[in-house]
Amino acid sequence: MFFMRHAFSPQGHDSKNRQIEKQYEIEQAVTVRDDLKVKFEQKAKRREEVKAAVREMSQIHHPIDLKSGALQTADGMERRFNEQFQIILDCVEAANLSEPSINRVEKARRAFDAIVAYLRCFFAIYAAFVEGLRLNIEQEKFFNPTSPATGFREIC
Repeated sequence: MFFMRHAFSPQGHDSKNRQIEKQYEIEQAVTVRDDLKVKFEQKAKRREEVKAAVREMSQIHHPIDLKSGALQTADGMERRFNEQFQIILDCVEAANLSEPSINRVEKARRAFDAIVAYLRCFFAIYAAFVEGLRLNIEQEKFFNPTSPATGFREIC
């Protein structure tokens, strides 16, 4: 009799509603947790992409390609810098960063533009310097690791 009274009483109905509400709250919490987990993974992926781009940029700025040992042209260096900056800017846009953050990336881009300009000048000055030495063919081969006929002129 006691069981029958509580099973069909309004309190039993409230208990059922509370269970449904609790289940709904649990499902909402799981959904929020899963969304946060996906966002975290996306942020971590973007962070790794940016770190890899920055590491690559530290390898690019040398006049000699550190991987192959070949001389880099200023245009080739600029192209490689721009590829890495595009990766960084894509991540900045996806992260919806603030205007000051975007400005810092643009400031870094201007600094790398200066590195490319320096490299253009470096090779032009170097070529003029070596030419001014009036070296014989064997000596010129030593100073110009590219073909002896063109030297650094083809890089400039």
